[in-house]
Amino acid sequence: MKIGIFTEAYTPIVSGVVTSTRLLLAELRRRGHDARLYTPRHPAKPIDEPGVSRFPSICFPVNSWIPITVPYSRRLLREIREAGFDVFHTQQPFIMGRLARYLARESNAPLVCTIHTQYEHYVHYVAPTAHRAAKAVARYLVRSFCNTCDVITTPAKGMEELLRSYGVTRPIYVIPNGIDLEPYRHADGAAVRTRLGVPNDAVMFSFVGRLAKEKNLPVVLHAVSLLKSEQPKIVLVLIGDGPERAALQQMAQTLGIAERVIFAGKVPHTETPAYHTAADAFVMPSVTEVNPYAVIEALAGGTPAVAADSFGMREILTHNQDALLVPPEPEAFAEAMRRLAKDENLRCFMSEAAREKAQQYSIQRCAERFLEIYAGAVGKR
Repeated sequence: MKIGIFTEAYTPIVSGVVTSTRLLLAELRRRGHDARLYTPRHPAKPIDEPGVSRFPSICFPVNSWIPITVPYSRRLLREIREAGFDVFHTQQPFIMGRLARYLARESNAPLVCTIHTQYEHYVHYVAPTAHRAAKAVARYLVRSFCNTCDVITTPAKGMEELLRSYGVTRPIYVIPNGIDLEPYRHADGAAVRTRLGVPNDAVMFSFVGRLAKEKNLPVVLHAVSLLKSEQPKIVLVLIGDGPERAALQQMAQTLGIAERVIFAGKVPHTETPAYHTAADAFVMPSVTEVNPYAVIEALAGGTPAVAADSFGMREILTHNQDALLVPPEPEAFAEAMRRLAKDENLRCFMSEAAREKAQQYSIQRCAERFLEIYAGAVGKR
């Protein structure tokens, strides 16, 4: 099958959407399909893998980490038209999505759109004020675009319900994000703990992701502050970077927990399996997640989670089996972290359950489901 994938964000940007898109492209090509990906150029000028082409882009001086596509390239438009794609698949409903829609209509091919994100929770990046109006615009843009597609997919049932509440009427299929499980079978967590200076007898809680407002990380810092006197062996490691890093570092100082919080910075995605296996537990206080890739990766590393009780978490995690799901409040997170820190047997039980759960999220299963969706959409043309 010939598949054109369009996305606003790709490497070297680090995000769950980028990772899931990259793995899907690789798996489709591994199976022999002619899958090609189109994305905007990045200022870092990364060396791309086969099958990736980039449109011109510009970067505005706003608080965003994603280049803005200039959706015109005579060479690439000619290449896309000559490719004769059977299906077009966009990862977002914005500029690249509209380009995919235009080209799909031109070639009478079906258009599949994956909604990964609750965009209304990210409007502060483009509209620092007037959040209410910006959220309404975000909902309108998603609804109006989705209703022009042949098929919508999303990684979570809760997101399907949210899209229906927006007024999306097109067919929606839930396909959880896929993960490459192989690197987790050989990851060396002990080496990571040594490199970070985390003692073997410490209870290491980790977070992997952007240090951004929507991640709600002050909840975890305050939770560590509540535990600092009674649980002296708790260490929090934040893996990643982002616009809130300086503020979080200052907060750790103010709360008197700077020696308990390690800001590990951004690490290559190929190294994250070792960071997950190094941790005793993973924390995710965000309530905006749809099907958080970092949580699935934590499961693959055998790392139980303390997570905010939201639809995105409930669809992946099971309370008291591979996770403790609690309200996104410092006191609730502190109690869950205390429980795990004090009970090694519970951590071991949950670790085994986490590894078993992760098997459900293999990239092979994910790709098979997308191929079924593609074939069904093509068959209806």
